[in-house]
Amino acid sequence: QNFDDFPAETQVFLDRAADGGQWRHGLAFRMTSEGHFYAFTINPRAQMWQVIKRAGDAWQTLAEGNNASIVAEPKAVNTLRVDAGGPNLTFSINGQPAVTLGDGEYTSGDIGFVVETFDQTKAHVHFDSLIVRKFDPSVVPAAPTAGLVATATPSLSPTQAFPVTARS
Repeated sequence: QNFDDFPAETQVFLDRAADGGQWRHGLAFRMTSEGHFYAFTINPRAQMWQVIKRAGDAWQTLAEGNNASIVAEPKAVNTLRVDAGGPNLTFSINGQPAVTLGDGEYTSGDIGFVVETFDQTKAHVHFDSLIVRKFDPSVVPAAPTAGLVATATPSLSPTQAFPVTARS
């Protein structure tokens, strides 16, 4: 399906991973073609989140930060939410607002999941549900804007990325 304005929410948990490695997983959305989409990801071990844009072979970090509400224990559920209304994108983790930003390059597309490993050889992640609703701007949670969020340059380079598109 082709989604333009929506709130999407998923529950995700780590089933298992080797000790010490790093990865990220989350929602991919507004995928216009292979390699062209936004993603809202978390790295539970680091309690870090990122809003990233995939443009062909390159990732662009739009915003990132730490969030103590990200549950790091294996099998613990984290709920990720994306509210997309036009170029305005708002992100929440476990009911806690993370960031709001604007980027209108991708205005509609598929919704799915992404898992990317860095120095982790395997990360077995479960996406337990995906709920997409009709967009209602009156229920978008308030969140700080990207300009007010402290960001850091990721020091890890990905080894593999697997976007998985949800279709109905």
